Amino acid sequence: MDSSHLFLEHTCELGEGIFYDGPTASLFWVDIDGQMVYRYSFAASQTSNWHLPGKVGTIAPYPPDSLLVSLDKEIGYLNLSDGEYTQLIELETTLHANRFNDGKCDPHGNFWFGSMHLPERLPTGHLYCLDRKGMVRKQLSDITVSNGLTWDQRKNKFYFIDSPTRSIFSFDYHDGATSLHNRQTVIKVPSQMGFPDGMTIDENGLLYIALWGGYGVGIWDPENGQLVDKIPVDAPLVTSCAFGDKDQKGLYISTARKGLGQDVLAKYPLSGGIFYARCETKGMPAFPYLRDASIPNDHPPTYENG
Repeated sequence: MDSSHLFLEHTCELGEGIFYDGPTASLFWVDIDGQMVYRYSFAASQTSNWHLPGKVGTIAPYPPDSLLVSLDKEIGYLNLSDGEYTQLIELETTLHANRFNDGKCDPHGNFWFGSMHLPERLPTGHLYCLDRKGMVRKQLSDITVSNGLTWDQRKNKFYFIDSPTRSIFSFDYHDGATSLHNRQTVIKVPSQMGFPDGMTIDENGLLYIALWGGYGVGIWDPENGQLVDKIPVDAPLVTSCAFGDKDQKGLYISTARKGLGQDVLAKYPLSGGIFYARCETKGMPAFPYLRDASIPNDHPPTYENG
């Protein structure tokens, strides 16, 4: 696999949550610590940004012109037309060392999002699902850093990462159901390759895993747990990756500079930027949150503590 190259020079402290929005031909990502949401418009060749009132764990398309946002300990949405942020629901308010981290919508329009222990030592995090009816349900517990997630529609599989374990787990997932079954460990990332962070999947079922401290994106086959290839990135802290372009063969990669010393930044000055690589196979697009049309956008979700 060829190396990636810089797509946008940036100085994100903790760039994350990247996705390509096909309907608007736009690239979105966040800077968690900078409390920023960014959009690059391919039509205008221009970057826009929005500052939010907290650390932005992840974002997802929310038609017609908004983003669903996980922010510290809450879920809300950002209106891209006027820049107004609206809180929808607070969760984990008693877990003071937690915040929300990665998340994504499944192919059926449900929003999955997870939390993490900020010192990254204790399994106090959870994985939740906000379904199309506006119901939030806890799906997994005992997570330290809830991270990358993706779906294989052909095999009815959901894949999920708890970063400190260096493990990628699979679950059975059927027909848009908002529940998980049959957990299995399918990949263990070697310590010399860093920690698994964000993740996406191609049409052949291979997993593309951003490697924090691993200088690239590893490509694994979850059927046998074997590393197939690696896309080198000229930055040590690779955080997330997503397919895009009209043919879904472009891979966009976010990076971070958080905690890097001046000597490392001098060697890797592009850290915090957005990188790009062309792939031979198509990847999964970003799916939007498809809230039931009978429920107003600003109607608060309901949390079911099951």
